[in-house]
Amino acid sequence: MSTARRLSQQERRDATQAALLQATLDCLVEDGYLLTTTRLVAKRAGVSQGALQYHYSTRSELIIAAIQHLAHQLAEVGRAEFPATSDTSNERDQCEQYLDYLWEVHNLPIAGAIHELFVAARTDADVAARMGQVLAYAVDLVVEVAGRVAPTLSALKGFREWLLLSVATMRGVVTVSALGVGPAHVGDWAVLRNQLMAVLDSLKT
Repeated sequence: MSTARRLSQQERRDATQAALLQATLDCLVEDGYLLTTTRLVAKRAGVSQGALQYHYSTRSELIIAAIQHLAHQLAEVGRAEFPATSDTSNERDQCEQYLDYLWEVHNLPIAGAIHELFVAARTDADVAARMGQVLAYAVDLVVEVAGRVAPTLSALKGFREWLLLSVATMRGVVTVSALGVGPAHVGDWAVLRNQLMAVLDSLKT
């Protein structure tokens, strides 16, 4: 006789949501924002259209929830890779490594779909409002992990602005590079990182 425990209603709901969010991310990567429909996501997740709409009433709500879910996952990875420390002797090196981590994040396969969402936000008020929330959420996570990476440096005046400048630089380079433009026109990441670190050094003077 089977002794397997039956899932509770909440566990089933959580499992369905997790499947929908992962299916949405997979569709965004493979098909892009415009072709990621609720019907396609439901089919990929193995749930009915009705079940999807029970959890997410609109397409934009579903997509933004998936992006926010991804941001949370990446933050957890960042926290694991950069645990809080009381050793302040190598904070600069830690910041440099953190920039490399953020650069890798900006070059994930999902980056193209996220760029499409920013473009869609220009003419879609609902997407714009939701992307604004996700962007604020992502910025808070980036800043929070940076505080763990470099508790002393992160307290410097201008550090948050430096971090946002670094992220904006990455986003711009990745966006332009998607057009097939090479490092000669957008810059090599290693060189750009060194320049960003020089700006960080200037905050200490």
